[in-house]
Amino acid sequence: MAVVAAGGNFFLGMDNTPSYTRDVSNMRLVIRRDGLSQIIAPMILRLTNEVIAKHAGKIDMVKDISAVVPARFVKEYMGVAGPGENNLIEETTYLFEYLFYPANPFNQLHIQT
Repeated sequence: MAVVAAGGNFFLGMDNTPSYTRDVSNMRLVIRRDGLSQIIAPMILRLTNEVIAKHAGKIDMVKDISAVVPARFVKEYMGVAGPGENNLIEETTYLFEYLFYPANPFNQLHIQT
């Protein structure tokens, strides 16, 4: 996490310290409390339904939903135009793995390159 946070920690992994309080406060300025239910959840539902509608009754959950929907969310909600959907899928997958599976040896390869 030190690489991403310029030597610091990500606030979800912090104890209740002044840095944690500052970072949570900053996050709350950017994302409203009602944003999850009013904006994000409906967006995820719509993006998921769009993917489901394009498949005739059979879906690969990992390939078609778990990879595609987060990438499209990053593009639409966060405004990351990206170099194309496949690259954005790859990048969001690496970010997820880096944040939530830091012991993954594959991460060290990508951090160094």
